[in-house]
Amino acid sequence: MKPTVALATLAFLSSLSTAAALDPYWTVEELGSELFADARFSANGLVSCASCHMAVNQFQDGLPAGHGIGDGNRRTMALAGASYNMFFFWDGRKDSQWSQALGPLENPVEHGADRTMIVKLIAANYRADYEAVFGSFPELGSLPEHAMPGGTPDVTAAWDQMTPEQQNAVNTVFSNMGKAIAAFERTIAPPRTRFDAYAAALAANDAELAGTIFTEQESSGLRLFLGNGDCVRCHAGPQFTDTNFHNIALPKTSAETDAGLVVAAEAIPADPFNCKGDFSDAGTPRVCLKASFMQDEGAQPLGAFKTPPLRGVSQRPPFMHTGQFTTIRDVLVHYNDAPKAEYGIGELPQPLKLTEQQLLDLEAFLLTLNVEETAAAQTAP
Repeated sequence: MKPTVALATLAFLSSLSTAAALDPYWTVEELGSELFADARFSANGLVSCASCHMAVNQFQDGLPAGHGIGDGNRRTMALAGASYNMFFFWDGRKDSQWSQALGPLENPVEHGADRTMIVKLIAANYRADYEAVFGSFPELGSLPEHAMPGGTPDVTAAWDQMTPEQQNAVNTVFSNMGKAIAAFERTIAPPRTRFDAYAAALAANDAELAGTIFTEQESSGLRLFLGNGDCVRCHAGPQFTDTNFHNIALPKTSAETDAGLVVAAEAIPADPFNCKGDFSDAGTPRVCLKASFMQDEGAQPLGAFKTPPLRGVSQRPPFMHTGQFTTIRDVLVHYNDAPKAEYGIGELPQPLKLTEQQLLDLEAFLLTLNVEETAAAQTAP
């Protein structure tokens, strides 16, 4: 690779954009932070967003599958830089960060709560804070203790017995809760790493300084990352992810097949809190063009999951969407061997045929993306 191309690539990888602007309300992040940490929004009063998205652990829990009031079937995703995504969850079934924040609240194995329970809690405990951000709290009338669409039969029946005006008022408060949580999550910035210092030194044409930041092995690993390792096929951009979805022939961890992205094409248009819905602040349908394209193009790849960002990756074991691999070495061997997919059409090319030393070099480079302890819970100003 020519030096000029290498420098351009490094600059692209390390240029953390500020395009993900914070919410216009100066208080909304504070409200979102409190809601994020409040375990009352769960069926047992013990589970909050922060229970799984731990600030001291890159806003994830380090488990093969998340655990709320029950056991989930996928890993808890780290939150740093999540606002740069177009789609959310491992399978992309939500098309906004605020809508994603709502999903776990009513998930029976995460928070296990329901919509009227949640809105009643906000009215009782956060009414003034809510009104400071979103304006007057809507009139709710007499609500059932527990009601939501798509819940257990009795909870769903209680929702169906509510008037359309009550349902709309509840949905308004519920969606605004998601927007407040998302505003807080948008302050969780991608962490700076030793790689960024190295890239900055090269961009300044200071090879001597760069040589003090990276070892020769780490530099060799970076060259492999950009070249023969073919890593930037998916792990490109400032966060080392294309934010897209791929079937990389991962081994199954249960008897059931996890369809991945396939569900998103059906889930997004059916979601009342989608980008085009009545509760969205997108402002114009053009903002939702990518979601429209995914919905219109038909069948999605079976077994495709989101490419995770690599900043701090070695500090977030186990790896992949259900923790299939316990070490970075396991991950690299998987890519090097390029096995056939157990279901769906795998996207891995032919085996990379990297040597043992090259695998070690690649791992050494990935360690330069580690998050410093002081930056483990780094947030934007």
